[in-house]
Amino acid sequence: MKKWRCLVCNYIHTGENPPEICPVCGAPKEQFVLVEDNKVKEDVSIEELEEIVADVIIVGSGAAALTAAITSKNNGLDTIILEKGKVIGGTSARSGGRYWIPNNPEQKKANIEDSREDGLKYMSRYAFPDLYDEGKENYGLEKDDFELIENYYDTGPEVLELLESLNVFESEMDYNWKGKPQLDYMDTYPENKGIRGRTLRPKTEKGAKTNGFDYIQLFNNWIEENQVQVNLEHRVTNILLNNKGEVKGVTALSNDGKRDFLARKGVIFGTGGFSHNKDLMRRFQYAPQYGGCASPNNEGDLVNMAEEIGIKLGNMQNAYRNQSLFEQHLDNPGGVSSVFYITGDSVFQVNKYGKRVMNEKRNYNDRAKSHFIWDSVKGEWTNKLLFMIMDERTAVNWQGMNPLQKGKVEDMPYVIVGKDLEELTKNIKNRLDKLEDDTAKFQLDESFEEKLKETFRRFNKFAKNGIDKDFQRGNADYDNEFFTFPPLNPTGIKWPPEESTNESMYPLSEEGPYFAFILAAGTLDTNGGPIINKDGQMIKFDNSPMRGLYGAGNCVASPGKAAYWGAGATLGSAMIFGYRAANHLWKQENISLD
Repeated sequence: MKKWRCLVCNYIHTGENPPEICPVCGAPKEQFVLVEDNKVKEDVSIEELEEIVADVIIVGSGAAALTAAITSKNNGLDTIILEKGKVIGGTSARSGGRYWIPNNPEQKKANIEDSREDGLKYMSRYAFPDLYDEGKENYGLEKDDFELIENYYDTGPEVLELLESLNVFESEMDYNWKGKPQLDYMDTYPENKGIRGRTLRPKTEKGAKTNGFDYIQLFNNWIEENQVQVNLEHRVTNILLNNKGEVKGVTALSNDGKRDFLARKGVIFGTGGFSHNKDLMRRFQYAPQYGGCASPNNEGDLVNMAEEIGIKLGNMQNAYRNQSLFEQHLDNPGGVSSVFYITGDSVFQVNKYGKRVMNEKRNYNDRAKSHFIWDSVKGEWTNKLLFMIMDERTAVNWQGMNPLQKGKVEDMPYVIVGKDLEELTKNIKNRLDKLEDDTAKFQLDESFEEKLKETFRRFNKFAKNGIDKDFQRGNADYDNEFFTFPPLNPTGIKWPPEESTNESMYPLSEEGPYFAFILAAGTLDTNGGPIINKDGQMIKFDNSPMRGLYGAGNCVASPGKAAYWGAGATLGSAMIFGYRAANHLWKQENISLD
């Protein structure tokens, strides 16, 4: 049987023909290649090719890069895109295709008042909880950090206006299953005040669903119609400086050879993070992480190039995080192994000691940080692997989102089954034994079975009473609107149950079977790299901007640090600072190419 790989998300399909639509990212069958026909060429020519000159060189092809390219082209600049991969889109094409824009026009249409002061307070506290003080100037933040947040808040509507005016796409508010505009991820902060409607998506025909692939295609349609040159399979390997120490272009390696691309105005990077660079992950990330959904081309190429020319790095320890289906990552390291949603209600997570460690209905970025608990007495990452435990009610009724695939539960990939909790414990131990080479011999504690039974009883008691005394699951509107939703594959149950007082929780059945999946911390992508200023200029060691060099998106130090302000904060930041970089570059004097 043939194997086909999706060029967008790396999903592997087995069959005589590729699927009509990728079940993970929505890409059409034209984006699939036979695995055996997709081997990387090792004999790349190093022939020196004739240099090419343009006004601006854009490196990458995700949301940051494409927004910068469209803005530059609209400003009348000759624009060239260099993309390392075989297709455009990067990690943006694997995303949900939503973007977080405060004070947007759709909020105004819905009579939602988005206070600038409240918005800046919320963003500042979430990004800098150790510094935030509403009584101080800039709420306690350093001036440069606060300016980035201010410019995020203020610039978003401008980006939407440009994209709509150019017919790239219009935007509409994203609504949850209860028919309400989405809440932000930390709606419990008093500074947030329960604001709704900051999450948007491209406008579609009524009822149509969109994803990251669709979002990127809308950008690409404009790029093609306006004849912006896109060079695929061009890996940028060097940043070129003129005799004044200014950036005059880049060197790119392709299957045809090596070529310099020179830029009269400057170079903008939008190349993503370094999730797939083992060396950088080991050097900068502070705890074990496995997989996620970053494009396999996100190897941090910019990091070394920027350091070589004296660019200051920041936020290298952080990432936009999620939980990853551990065994799925092992089988396909470049694919999407993210578990965004802990679906269902009769479900919880435990660690190696059989204990819950989180509110399972909080956002994926903050939930994943529960894995990073270091026990200073035992000298271990206690929660390196967590175990998602559920009964048949959840495993059957909420099929359709990773890790719950459709079909017979016992036949799902990576599932661990037990007729009761004793057998489930035994089978988890057996699975870990098989995985010991990949886990550094991570094992359950001897108390796991006993503590799992205690957790089971305690969770069921909370679910019956509707109050989670340990982690307040279901107390926040966010818990019950974003990560709790009706069954995707209903099998005759009424949901929510009439007796339920907490939609996010339901007692697990007193009789098996029970099911488990092994989860680990993963990244959507890292979000550290060169530090930028409010206009996207990369900053040198002496804190001055490097003339001609810009960045946006996950390849630079995130303005939000470790915070995930709301659904689409990654794409929102990418679009905003890609736009700001392109506009700032446009207004500068030409750079000497000597």
